[in-house]
Amino acid sequence: MHLSKSDRDIIQIEELSFTTNSLVCKLGTDAPGIIAKIGRYISEFKLYAFLPEKVDKLRTGLASKQ
Repeated sequence: MHLSKSDRDIIQIEELSFTTNSLVCKLGTDAPGIIAKIGRYISEFKLYAFLPEKVDKLRTGLASKQ
């Protein structure tokens, strides 16, 4: 992670499966910003941000419509 200078934002890299890894970032880290920084170095991989606050909004929004 030294090339992208994002190593101060990343706490841990977890191997979830043979082809899937998860970056655990410090609280308040801008996930899309980290993806933009490291994406240029690993462009052959798909990168996604998991944002718990968006999941909560979707979950509570779906519950209120039912």
